[in-house]
Amino acid sequence: MSVNSYSTLLEPWNPMLMVLKVKVFSPRNEDKKTEIFVFLDSGSEVSYITDELTKKLNLPKLGEGFLEVYTFQGNKSEKQQSGKYLLGIERKDGKNEMIELLSINKIANELRSVTINEICGHLKLKDIKNNLVTNYGKPDLLIGVKDFWRFFIKKTEISKGCYLVNTTIGSVICGENQKISLEKTIPVQTHVVVKSFEEMPSESEIKSWWDLQSIGITENPEENEDETAQELFNKSIRQVDGRYRVKWLWKDEIPDLPTNYGIAYKYKTIQDQLKLGIIEEAFKSKGELEHYLPHRPVFKDDKIREVYNASARSKGHKSLNDCLFRGPLKLPDLAGMIMRFRLSKFPLLADIEKAFLQIELEEVDREVTKFLWLKDINKPLKYDNLIIYRFTRVAFGIICSPSLLAMTIEHHLNKFPGYEKLFKNIYVDNVFIDCSSEEEVFEKYIDLKKVFSEGKMNLREFVTNARKALEKIPEIDKLTDLNQKVLGISWDIKMDNLEIKFPCSNLEDKFTRRKVLELMASLFDPLGLVSPCLVNPKLLFQNLWDKPKNWMKNWKSLIQMSG
Repeated sequence: MSVNSYSTLLEPWNPMLMVLKVKVFSPRNEDKKTEIFVFLDSGSEVSYITDELTKKLNLPKLGEGFLEVYTFQGNKSEKQQSGKYLLGIERKDGKNEMIELLSINKIANELRSVTINEICGHLKLKDIKNNLVTNYGKPDLLIGVKDFWRFFIKKTEISKGCYLVNTTIGSVICGENQKISLEKTIPVQTHVVVKSFEEMPSESEIKSWWDLQSIGITENPEENEDETAQELFNKSIRQVDGRYRVKWLWKDEIPDLPTNYGIAYKYKTIQDQLKLGIIEEAFKSKGELEHYLPHRPVFKDDKIREVYNASARSKGHKSLNDCLFRGPLKLPDLAGMIMRFRLSKFPLLADIEKAFLQIELEEVDREVTKFLWLKDINKPLKYDNLIIYRFTRVAFGIICSPSLLAMTIEHHLNKFPGYEKLFKNIYVDNVFIDCSSEEEVFEKYIDLKKVFSEGKMNLREFVTNARKALEKIPEIDKLTDLNQKVLGISWDIKMDNLEIKFPCSNLEDKFTRRKVLELMASLFDPLGLVSPCLVNPKLLFQNLWDKPKNWMKNWKSLIQMSG
């Protein structure tokens, strides 16, 4: 990769390369920074990092492949195995930059670095005070043209052939200057950098290249991921004191996941969860995998629900959801489940109480479910008024949580002969049991309560059209209202009818294109029972679509004309 020359023929030239010292860090631990030499080389197509530094900082690995290296004046190439890594660089303004690099055993021998602070008297540059500093060291980082212009600010000619180059990571002197006295012999470095890597594109690019499932000539890649996720689940699930304990479905053994502490910035709910052991107090970690979930309250009627955002990402980093497999969905066909419900003489419905929060999370994976709360809600938001909590259970809002819930329920039911078939009639936390008599309804209630309780899950809110059986079920476990919902559809239990309610709009409302679409989308009809009634609204929307594309224009007169 380099040639060292000590020929006296080059002495008048005194070349200076763009080499300077910078502080770098691993995205896993932004507080621990290391100072290294970096070589800014706009003649290289890609950026490189030494294997030694990747190990020293324990950098997150994004992929791997082969690097094709041509030696100086050589015709043959040599293939070397290389990885792709993510590294953080501290800028002079205190901000951080993330950069992807390819690993290599060695970048160059010792190089000279001349930075601002020895030769200013010769260069006569008014901006340079004191003396410049000359250092020597082996670069652990080479920033190629792919990333060079991200850091470049400007260059200033300070004497013939010699320039001051300002970058966001520091200023460096480069070029030639015959007036500079050399304190030691300087090796002349010649770097031959070709487009050297069968450079691995991102996972999303790979997926798009091979995503041919729509024409039926390849397997669905998500199915392969689901198989991997299922294997991870099967290896990790265990039962501790009756409660199931699982791990997140990590894509990588050491995920590239930042802390998110900076962007993580309902009191009764928090206290209740603390008492129930759903969350626990935690502390800021050092040098370990750690992640904070931003959260916000969602108000619905008289209830407040806290929503955690596992898709939040800071610039240049991945979110928690990016690092996890979605996992197999394992949801039954909704239309099929509703049809089975209608064919049942005595359907028995129930709900798994706080289903996601009944599954415990392995201790090692709790560190990525931290969130911030106030010690005293009456005091200002300051660091000394913050407390850190973390989930001990599977939290809703994380990409693989639905899959973990479904696989845990399936795993549990498979332990009970005759109940494994029940899984096809469970939609997330909604359970449907087909019964042929009122006596069987109560028997199933007793059996199901026992089966689910052995997995520390509580079935509640039982409802059925079998009146006598419902009377036997304790009040705490049943719903007595004669109007309930079955998978989003209203069920009149007394008349045993399903009701699909059409959305209504106030006559004073503006009938914009947005409003029409909103009304059509609010109708939930998975079986398509009222599809004929939607023909006219769809024709109306099609007519509106041909009008000037203004989503907020009031088309009330046109709608009245359409009848």
